[in-house]
Amino acid sequence: DAPILETSNANRGTVIDSHRIAELPLQSRSPMALATLVAGVNYNAQAIYLRPFDNGALADWSMNGGANRNNEFLLDGVPNNANINGNNIAYVPPAEAVQEFKVATNSYDAQYGRTAGGVVNMSLKSGTNNLHGVGYEFYRRKWLDANSFLLNAANKPKVDHYLDQYGFSIDGPV
Repeated sequence: DAPILETSNANRGTVIDSHRIAELPLQSRSPMALATLVAGVNYNAQAIYLRPFDNGALADWSMNGGANRNNEFLLDGVPNNANINGNNIAYVPPAEAVQEFKVATNSYDAQYGRTAGGVVNMSLKSGTNNLHGVGYEFYRRKWLDANSFLLNAANKPKVDHYLDQYGFSIDGPV
């Protein structure tokens, strides 16, 4: 029987696993965009700023009513914060490199004492004995997009949209 009450620590949070990262749509190809799936996490920036190179907007959220941009970001247990114009993420790995991450919305455990918000602990995939990789291109064009609600209501056409995002990831023995 599994215990009904978690007694080993006081943290509350949710794990976003590799299956969710691979299968759910990511506007920016950043796994951090999935943090809003966790109850209590509120994204406070405009969705247009969810870009792979915009580390500030990817960190622009609050947890459980805490102050905005006061969260701790860990990468394999190491601090991953860039404190420039608020609390930003120093390095956001591509979705293909992330095994999972846990968003702890209430971090009462003594090991997390450097934050006024929540804690995001991201784990990278480890290497394997075989060489393997992935290549991708995300091709977005106006004719593939639906029109927005506001443009439809005003009886206006879709706006131009051209976005290509491509890359690759290779993994293997070191």
